[in-house]
Amino acid sequence: CEDSCSPSMQSRQVHCVNQAEVVFPDDACDVAKMPEVTKPCPKSENCKAMWHVSEWSKVSSPASTFS
Repeated sequence: CEDSCSPSMQSRQVHCVNQAEVVFPDDACDVAKMPEVTKPCPKSENCKAMWHVSEWSKVSSPASTFS
């Protein structure tokens, strides 16, 4: 997963194998028990929205502010 705020997924390879780790076709295993191949990435801490403020402007003259 990247450090991103956009929805993304992570994936892994899942294979049907025997005890000697010889790969078999998926239908040789119980497909109902097949582990997940993809899952959503957790949101980054950088994605939490918060206020950002700038410095205050210089004081303007009262005549231009309240005319």
